[in-house]
Amino acid sequence: MAFNGEIISLDIFWLKDKSLADLDNQPEPDVLAEEIIENIEAGLNSFKEVLRLKIGGRTKITSRDHK
Repeated sequence: MAFNGEIISLDIFWLKDKSLADLDNQPEPDVLAEEIIENIEAGLNSFKEVLRLKIGGRTKITSRDHK
């Protein structure tokens, strides 16, 4: 791929997290699931905050606010 005369590689092999290759040092599935849930909830709360700011600072967000 070229951009402004420069060749750009889209290979992302160098982004590998080497710690993921060591299966003996991975967290237990329940710990991993808890971390995933925490991250999803944090993301959802961020979206709720953006929506709250968009609808004028009301603290309660209802389903009709999403339309």
